[in-house]
Amino acid sequence: MGRTDMTLVNHPIINPLSSNNQETNSLNVNSIASSINNSFQESSSSSLSNEQIIVNEIVSFIFKIINEGKGLSNKYIDDYFNEHEIDSQEIYDWLLNNQNNSDSNFLLGYFYYLGVEASKDNEKAFDLFIDASKQDHLLGQFFVGLNYQFGFGTVKNENLAFEHYEKVAKKNFAAGIFKIGWFYENGIEVNKDLRIAAHYYKKAAELGHRGAQYNLAFMYKRGDGVDKDYKKSFELFEQSAKREHLSGIMMLAYSYQYGFGINVNEQKAFDLYEKAASLGHNVAQYNLACMYKNGEGVDVNYNKAFELFEKSAKGEHPGGIMMLGYCYDNGIGTVIDKPKAFEMYQTAASLEHTAAQYNLALMYKNGEGTNKDYKKAFELFEQTAKKEYSDGIMMLGYCYQYGIGIDINKQKAFEFYQKAAKLKHSVAQYNLGYMYKNGDGIDKNYNKAFEFFRQSAEGEYSDGIMMLGYCYNNGIGTDINKQKALELYQKAANLDHNVAQYNLAIMYKNGEGTDKDFNQAFELFRKSAKGGHPDGIMMLGYCYQYGIGIGINKQRAFELYQKAANLDHSLAQYNLAHMYKDGEGVGRDYKKAFELFKHSAEEEYLDGITMLGYCYNNGIGTDINKQKAFESYHKAANLGHSVAQYNLAYMFKNGNDIEKNHKKAFELFEKSAEGGYSSGISMLGYCYDNGIGTNINKQRALDLYQMAANSGCNVAQYNLALLYEKGDGVDKDMGQAIYWYKQCAKQGLEKSRENN
Repeated sequence: MGRTDMTLVNHPIINPLSSNNQETNSLNVNSIASSINNSFQESSSSSLSNEQIIVNEIVSFIFKIINEGKGLSNKYIDDYFNEHEIDSQEIYDWLLNNQNNSDSNFLLGYFYYLGVEASKDNEKAFDLFIDASKQDHLLGQFFVGLNYQFGFGTVKNENLAFEHYEKVAKKNFAAGIFKIGWFYENGIEVNKDLRIAAHYYKKAAELGHRGAQYNLAFMYKRGDGVDKDYKKSFELFEQSAKREHLSGIMMLAYSYQYGFGINVNEQKAFDLYEKAASLGHNVAQYNLACMYKNGEGVDVNYNKAFELFEKSAKGEHPGGIMMLGYCYDNGIGTVIDKPKAFEMYQTAASLEHTAAQYNLALMYKNGEGTNKDYKKAFELFEQTAKKEYSDGIMMLGYCYQYGIGIDINKQKAFEFYQKAAKLKHSVAQYNLGYMYKNGDGIDKNYNKAFEFFRQSAEGEYSDGIMMLGYCYNNGIGTDINKQKALELYQKAANLDHNVAQYNLAIMYKNGEGTDKDFNQAFELFRKSAKGGHPDGIMMLGYCYQYGIGIGINKQRAFELYQKAANLDHSLAQYNLAHMYKDGEGVGRDYKKAFELFKHSAEEEYLDGITMLGYCYNNGIGTDINKQKAFESYHKAANLGHSVAQYNLAYMFKNGNDIEKNHKKAFELFEKSAEGGYSSGISMLGYCYDNGIGTNINKQRALDLYQMAANSGCNVAQYNLALLYEKGDGVDKDMGQAIYWYKQCAKQGLEKSRENN
C-alpha cells in the first residue's frame, strides 16, 4: 500500500478577520458618510489645519478598505502613505498632541493597533477606540468590537463584540454586517443559524464586501443555509476574486478545475492558482504544486511542485507540510530523505492533518526515517480511523489482522475492512475478498469473495483487477471464463502488476483463453521478473532452460533460478537443485543439490519433499538413509504427490529396509495412477499382470499398459510390446509388438524388462 497522496483542497469557510485571511465589501462611502458623526469632517478646508485634513482623508481611506474587507494589515496603509507622499512619523507626532476629535482618536488607536511608527500596543489602541466609539465614530465602534472578539488590549468578550458589530451593522456598514453573519454561522453568542448567516452575508455581499461574497459562495457550494447552487457559488467567488480576495481567487481556480458552476478549464484554474500563489496564498501554492506534480493543466514538473509545496509549508499550510514530507519520502523534485520526510509528517500530524498522521504511521510501521514502532503506528492509524479516514480504517483492520501493535483479532479486522469497504476503499474491498476466499476469521464464501474482488476492480485497484481475473480463471464464486480472465489479467498487467503479468504469461504459454504464444509468454515473464515477482523470475529461468519464447540458455536459467531461490522460492530451489544434480548450466554438485532439495522441502514444496526422499534413498549429496527416504516419501504421498506414492509403493513392493507389503504397494501404485502419473499407471498394470497385491487380470494390465504407453512411458511401451509378442492374455500381434518396441527404442530403453 502505497503512501497516501493528498488531492486538491476544498478550503473551508474562514473568518476573514483572522490574521491570514481577508474580508471584502465595498459599501458606498458617500451614502453613509453623513451618518458618521465626527468621522468625516464636512467643514471647509479653511477651518481645518493641513494635518487635520490629512488625518480625515486617511480615516476616510481606512473606512473604505475596512468596509471592502481589507485593511487589517500594514500593507494598505503603508501603500497609501507612499502613494500620497505622507510622512507617517509626522502624522503620528501630530496625533500625539491633537487628540481633540474622534478621527484623531481612532487614527492614533489604529497606529497602535498596527504598530505604525510606534510599538504595537493593543491596550492603548483599545482605549483610543473606546474614546472614538463614545463619540459615535463608526470605525471606532467596529474596532472596539474587533478587540473584544479577540481579546486585544482587553478581556475577550464576544457578547460585547457582537453588540458593537450590531451597532455598525444597523448603520449599513458592510464589515459589521459581515461580522454578524459570521457570528450566526459559527454560533458565537447567538444560536447557530446558517439561514440567518446567509442573510447577513448576502446583504454585505451586495454592498461589495469581498469576505461576505467569499463566505456566501461557500454556503451556496455546500447548501448551508441556502439551496445548493454551484452557479451562484461560482459568481460570488468570481466577485470576491475581482476584489483581490486571495481565497476567492483560489476558490475561483478550484471551481474551474472541478467544474463547479462553470465548465472545467484547467488552464484558467492553473492561471488563477498561480496568481493567488504569487501573492502568498498557501492553499493556492499547495493546489498549484499538485497541478505540477500530476500534470493537470500544465506539463509535469516535479521541481516546481517541490518548490511550491515548500512555500506552502513555510506558510504553515498543513497540507503543504504533509506533501513536502511526501516529496522527501518519494524523491519528488528532490532527493529521497526519509528522516526529513518523517519530520515533515510529524509536524503536519501535530496539526491534526489526517493524511500526515497516516503516512507517519506507515513510517513507524516500516521503520523508515525512524525506528520501527508498531505500537505508535497502530495508535496513529487509530487516530485517522476515528476521523473516518478510509485509508486509516483499512490499515487499522490490517493491524488487527496481522497483530501490528495490537493482538491479532480477525473479527475486528473484518469489521474495519467492512467499514472501509462501505466507503468504497478498493484495498479494503480486496482484503475483505481475501478473508472470504480463505475463510480467514469468517466463514469461507466464494460468492462474497468474488463480489468484493469485483468492487475492488471497479475502483481500478490493480490487485483487485488481478484477483477478479483469478476468480474467472479458476471458477471462484463465478463460472470459469478464460476469456474474461485473460482480459482482466491484461488490464492489471498494463498497470505493471507483476502477478497479473505472470498469470497472463501462463495463459499464453498454455493457450488458455487465447492462442498459445511462447514469445508473448516469455515477454510477460520478463516483465514480471523485472517487477520483482519471484514466480516471474523462476519462470523466466524455466523459459531459458527449455527454450520457451527464447533460445535455450542454461547459464541464464541457472542465474535466474538462483535469484528466485534466494527469495525462498521453493520451486526455484527445486529446479536449481536439479541443475546441480544433473550438471546443467553449472558444474555437477550433489551436495548443493541435496541442500536445495532440503530447503525446498522445508518450504513444504511436495516435489522438494519427494526429491529429498530420493536423495536419501540413493545417497545423492548425503549418506543413504532408507528410513529418512521412507519418511519423506510417506509425507509427500499423504499430501497426494503421485511420484512420492509411486516411490513409496516401490519400497513396500521390494521391502527396502521396511517390511515388504504388496497390498500397500498395490494401493499406492493405484493412488499414483489416479493422480495421472504414467509410471504409476504402468506399475499398476504390472501389478495386475503379475498378481502383486491383487489378482492377476491380463485385460486390466493390457488397458493400463496401453494408457501409460500412450502417455509416453517407455516401460509401459516395452511391457505392452512383450504382451503382444507372447500373446500373453491377448491375441498375439507381432505388428503391435514391433510398433511398441520401436516407440520404446526411440526413448533409449534396451530390451530388458523392468528389474522387478
